[in-house]
Amino acid sequence: QGPYNTRAVVSPGLSPELMGSLRCQDEDYDNTVRRKVRMLKFLAREAEAELLLPVLLAASEDPNESVSSLGESLLRKRAAISNVKPLVDLEDKGLIDRLFGLFHGSIQAVSEASKKVEPASLGLRVRILGCFIRSLRAA
Repeated sequence: QGPYNTRAVVSPGLSPELMGSLRCQDEDYDNTVRRKVRMLKFLAREAEAELLLPVLLAASEDPNESVSSLGESLLRKRAAISNVKPLVDLEDKGLIDRLFGLFHGSIQAVSEASKKVEPASLGLRVRILGCFIRSLRAA
């Protein structure tokens, strides 16, 4: 069955309302995993590293091994945040804002619970902290 087929599961950075709009009628665990892998491969070819970093961080912490290993591999190739000179500009204001949003979730009060974005999981927050440590702007 897997963790994707329950309504309670919401991906990092998404509200329950947005998560519901992304679900397909024929959604099941295997279908979701295949869709995530295809989307990661597409984004890795087309997206800029600064836009791709939050997606790759989240993918590297995915509960499915095929998604997390692909996310980890692409993270090393496209972002190289563990290097002395990362391939991603960690001083980019837009990137840092997206990472803070992913880290904290909805900071301001949200009137509807379905629009509230929960903070990232602990594992993902640790990975995001690794980016913050390398950024003066995040300080």
